[in-house]
Amino acid sequence: MVLHDIEGQPRAIALLEAGLRAGRLHHAYLFTGPAGVGKEQAARAFAQALLCGERPGGCGSCSTCRRVEKEIHPDVLWLRGGEEEGESSREIRVQRIRDLCAALQLVPIEAPRKVALLLGAERMNAAAQNALLKTLEEPPPRTILILVSEGDEAILSTIRSRCLRVSFGPLPQELLARQLEREGIAPEEARLRASLSRGDGGLARALDAAGLARRSGLTSRLLSIASNAGGEAATLDALGLAEELADREVALAALRDAALVWRDLLVLGGGGGRELIVGRDVVAALERAAPRLPPARVLRGLAAFRTAIGAIEGNGSPRLQLEAALLRLAEAA
Repeated sequence: MVLHDIEGQPRAIALLEAGLRAGRLHHAYLFTGPAGVGKEQAARAFAQALLCGERPGGCGSCSTCRRVEKEIHPDVLWLRGGEEEGESSREIRVQRIRDLCAALQLVPIEAPRKVALLLGAERMNAAAQNALLKTLEEPPPRTILILVSEGDEAILSTIRSRCLRVSFGPLPQELLARQLEREGIAPEEARLRASLSRGDGGLARALDAAGLARRSGLTSRLLSIASNAGGEAATLDALGLAEELADREVALAALRDAALVWRDLLVLGGGGGRELIVGRDVVAALERAAPRLPPARVLRGLAAFRTAIGAIEGNGSPRLQLEAALLRLAEAA
């Protein structure tokens, strides 16, 4: 696969191709965006383009391109988080970065430059990032480093400032659905996953039958709390649900699902039809609940969910933010 074959990321690919055509290459790139939207594919294709001698942008078929694709080219270095033998966590530790930087100091064996791909760059611990920073400040000649990350919040600002940022956004839902179908997922389920994930390929691929069942159960609990607002049972259920979902990532996923459900309730309450609903898997439950929940209360709940998401993303307590949002849901009108 060459750069122009990457689907759904025209701006990112155009930026890379423009640099290649003009010969204006940066010593370090940061590819950032959600999981499963083509970042690693683009990094591999960019490495091919940087080394390919047959065609600008890479041909995908010469010996150089094939060896980059198979990860056996001697001048392309690969480092992935979580692959260190005996590693108990998924973090990238300092010795692996030191080894990578030492390898970059060696002259290329056959290509005009060396290329290093650091996948899962957000998993570098503090010591590893500081070790990498020294190389970014004084990059070896004829080297290019490509960092691939699902988010840059965990990456030092001093590293980000020394990289050319290439942003990858969510995929168009129609494209993501087609990709999922090619991977063997039934068309109706593929469309549902693409819709619920809002184009996030990682979320769409993780949303299996068990995930859909958890989402359905969460929706039932939330609708029960809202429908019984003002009663002791609703308050107790809200506190219990907050305790169950207190893990940070679980809390964020649940709140994002809740915000989508409440968005759909708002659509139904305003007279919108099924074709406008994102959560088609729970539409029957939403249609039953919508007449009992006035738009003002739905808006209040949606605002509470969004406030909680923002607070947790800003390192707020997941448990406390969940409690605040769910108790707001349980309040009497």
